[in-house]
Amino acid sequence: MRTRIALVCWTVAGILAASPHVPAQQPPPPTYRSGIDLVTVDVTVLTRGGDPLTGLTADDFSVSVDGRPRTVVSVRLARVSSSTTAAPAPTATPAPVTADAAQRRVLILVVDRDNVPAGEGRPMLSAAATFVDGLPADDRVALWTLPSSSSALRFNENRGEMTQRLRMAVGTYRAPFGPWIVGRDEAIQVDDGMTEVLDRIIARECYRQPDKCPQEVENQARELARDARQRAEATLSGLGNLIDALAAVEGPKHLVLVTGGPVSTNDNLRVIAALGERAALARVIVHALQVSEPSYQARPDSTRAMPAEIDQTQSAAYQLAGTTGGMAITPTSGEIGFGRLSRELAAGYQLVFETDPADRDGKVHRIGVTVKNRGRGSSLRARKTFRVDPAAVVAPSLTGVTAPTTPPASAPPPESVGTDPGDMADRLADYAEAFERHARGIVADERFVQIIQPWRGVPSGPEKEPALLWLEAGAMAPKTGPIIARRQLVSDVLMAQLREQQWVSYRDVAEVDGQAVRDRTDRVMRLFLSQSPDKAAQFRRIASESTRYNLGDLRREINLPTIALSLLRRVNHPRFAFKRQRDETIDGRVCRVLGYREKTSPSLISTVNSGDAFIYGRIWIDQADGRVWRTELQFDRRVYRSLIRVDYGIFDGIDVLVPLQMWEWHEGVGQLGQSGKIGRGDLTSVQGLATYSKIRRFQVSTSEAIK
Repeated sequence: MRTRIALVCWTVAGILAASPHVPAQQPPPPTYRSGIDLVTVDVTVLTRGGDPLTGLTADDFSVSVDGRPRTVVSVRLARVSSSTTAAPAPTATPAPVTADAAQRRVLILVVDRDNVPAGEGRPMLSAAATFVDGLPADDRVALWTLPSSSSALRFNENRGEMTQRLRMAVGTYRAPFGPWIVGRDEAIQVDDGMTEVLDRIIARECYRQPDKCPQEVENQARELARDARQRAEATLSGLGNLIDALAAVEGPKHLVLVTGGPVSTNDNLRVIAALGERAALARVIVHALQVSEPSYQARPDSTRAMPAEIDQTQSAAYQLAGTTGGMAITPTSGEIGFGRLSRELAAGYQLVFETDPADRDGKVHRIGVTVKNRGRGSSLRARKTFRVDPAAVVAPSLTGVTAPTTPPASAPPPESVGTDPGDMADRLADYAEAFERHARGIVADERFVQIIQPWRGVPSGPEKEPALLWLEAGAMAPKTGPIIARRQLVSDVLMAQLREQQWVSYRDVAEVDGQAVRDRTDRVMRLFLSQSPDKAAQFRRIASESTRYNLGDLRREINLPTIALSLLRRVNHPRFAFKRQRDETIDGRVCRVLGYREKTSPSLISTVNSGDAFIYGRIWIDQADGRVWRTELQFDRRVYRSLIRVDYGIFDGIDVLVPLQMWEWHEGVGQLGQSGKIGRGDLTSVQGLATYSKIRRFQVSTSEAIK
């Protein structure tokens, strides 16, 4: 792999609010009391046949907050077109309701690939493409995939190109390897400590191998449970970022999630509830269309008991849809699912009610919406919560639906994902230049653990992988899931800038799994300080020599702790697009997060087989002093992905932050060191965790020869 690289910024720029057309003649708008907050709730009322009911007025709705009734001051009907099929009210009613003849909608299709079995989901995606093709031209539509797409969320994308991408977004999930048949829900119950479930699985699976089988079954169940939890966590995190970005868009937004059903567990119930509250504040309605779970693999003995089928309704997607007022369905076909969604989105009500002063406490309050049942409606969907910012300014007089409240100038809100970065890119360039000056000639001891494992989905970080912990000589390895190969490296890492060349780092491996591969001397330091005319060539030789100790068939020279900073020097900035993302806190420090993506070919990084590998990622910049506390770099190789994340910290005697930990993850690498029943064709991943210590600087001159 040549050292050329790029990062894709996760950005949601250019989103514009929908602007409904208002008929010329309509009832006079209601006047609201001064100093009262107004809350808008998007409501869908359906007939027993599943069609939207359009003949309701404000008198037909009742609203309560925490069980106490509130006044409904306005109801507006918004429909897609005048030809929308709907059930009329049985009798004429007064009409203090405004109907939009052609409501302009905002829809985001999200494909959760990591929760759909690998290669599956084509019928559902084909139905989704047909759904997009049939949407009115005025609808604003975008496509997003999870894990995060490598391009910006684009509402102006050609529909034909969008549907082509949509049809190709098939599932990527591969179950953790294991010889025993264990259901996902069973695995979660075992991991939650339900011993009776474990006993039932052992009785079912181990009747022929009663000795070692029980422990293997338990290990496999826990591995499957951990995999399911991690994938659900990654999905909820990705949805949270997207929902927060969409908060800047006026009006309701429909997020249509195509998924296999991220698991709902006791651990993430609170996360789901909080995400539902964020969606409510952003007026994002989540609709979940789940790909039906395929049957468990065939058994050699058809008379043996099988795991219980997965309950599709017990998913995080179902719960999130329920709390935001969206549809949730696992249809027998994609056409049925998207046909039902199309009918439900054809018309809906925007209901406005007044709050009480007691609601301005910054807490989440429960909304209850009901409609008088006169034999017309069979179901109602609406969000369940709202919150009023106590610092928000209340307008003295309001007519119509209020615009979002804004905090006082003394406390500006964090800027949304995808906003202009301001001077953040310049601050990054300034810091990168300072880092080059102060880190030149620094050497650190590196302990680097690398593993190859069967594909388990996208990991959220190294913390949940015990196999990445460093093992001292004679220490027992922690219990973990299947590991194909594991390696520990001890190296010296030098941060240097050769004359008139790009500033880089070099790794000089000294030990592999406790066995010395060279004398434990500061070879790279002595080379850096030498006057050798072929010093650059010697550095290249050391770098090439060190890469052969990396696990996996992916030959890489970029898994070094300073790679992102070295590529984001000021001279390379024209190659990148920068966007600001939501602020985050690291060890109590508020950091501005700068997203970046490479846009110029040839890319700074390339691969032997795939050519350009455009990089993208994020940089965490201390808002107080501009120092970089974390970098994240990603790139894609055809259908595979790679990530390198580095955390920086303070070290006495050095004026800039220095690397303390580096985590790398690569999907789809080869299987050097394969063992057991794992075949070469199985999808695998590499993870690595490096930690740095004994950081020192050398500033003396020497002409010592390097061997």
